[in-house]
Amino acid sequence: MKAKYVSEEDQFTALKVINLVCEIMDQSKRAVLSRRRDHELVECRAMISHILVHEESMVYTVVGKMTIKDHSSIINSFKTHASLYSTNHRGYRDSYDLVYEKYMMDKIAPAVDSSARCQIERVNNTIDELRKIRTFLIKDYLEDGEVDVKTLATDIEEIKIPTDA
Repeated sequence: MKAKYVSEEDQFTALKVINLVCEIMDQSKRAVLSRRRDHELVECRAMISHILVHEESMVYTVVGKMTIKDHSSIINSFKTHASLYSTNHRGYRDSYDLVYEKYMMDKIAPAVDSSARCQIERVNNTIDELRKIRTFLIKDYLEDGEVDVKTLATDIEEIKIPTDA
């Protein structure tokens, strides 16, 4: 499958992974995307390729377009990762695990934030609804002239909503 077009989402994801690997491995993005074959750069490319192909399910051609490489170079980087990781050459496994852990934390964090925001929004909506009910009940009591002040105060206290939620 030849990828003629790379979606904005794939571009964003690839850029995020490239930046993450470069930051953790203390390499410049320019060097990692260059043709240089320094061992540290080869390791970075292997990490990027593995995460994008294995975790993000990107095809080799898309990863190649994002890393300015041919799809066959991405296949080679993917195989290099397997070899380096299994032998833990120069501590590659530890470095990759650190990158992968940070990648997963970054990937999970927005979902957690979004979930928490939804819960807060639901609670706020519930509080607003309860305040509307309270206001309605108070108006209803005031319209009905037969209620004494003590009963009104007691009933209002029972449906009091804290203001500092």
